[in-house]
Amino acid sequence: MAQVWDTTPVISEYQQNKIDMNFISKVAVWFRNEDAGLLVLRVAVAIPFIVHGYAKLADHGMYVQAFASMGIFAPAFMAWFVGLVEFVGGIVVLLGIFVRTAGVLLTVVMVVAIATVHAKSGYSAMTGGYEYQLTLLLTALAVAFTGAGKYVPAPLAKLEAKCCAGCASTCGCDETK
Repeated sequence: MAQVWDTTPVISEYQQNKIDMNFISKVAVWFRNEDAGLLVLRVAVAIPFIVHGYAKLADHGMYVQAFASMGIFAPAFMAWFVGLVEFVGGIVVLLGIFVRTAGVLLTVVMVVAIATVHAKSGYSAMTGGYEYQLTLLLTALAVAFTGAGKYVPAPLAKLEAKCCAGCASTCGCDETK
């Protein structure tokens, strides 16, 4: 009977750990990318605002009634305005243009939402509180402070640069891109 030899390469535990550490260090380098973090933050901010803004615009009548029942001034206008700020603000944040201005507007919308509707119910979202709105407020504020980062489609970055030419950053644009 012929002897069968095991041809599987033998890797010592030391070599396996070295391979694992090389892989981990290569992956860790990518996680040191602040601009990638800003892109993730922009996506996290944009999606809920786009969804909620679209809902306010698509089912305007329901939101007018809801705003009126909460005692919000000019409910028809405010439902439209808030829906537009959330929807368009979410889109421009996602695209990476005018993010500082959009971040400020979205922050203001969340401050008003907390003050007029959610604060009286406490912190917990389970009881209708402001937990979720505070998270949206803080992430929108973070985007307003940091800007878009470098991961912005080039044509959109050029569009923003044209719109903001000569404004000396008074419009809230991110001229550091």
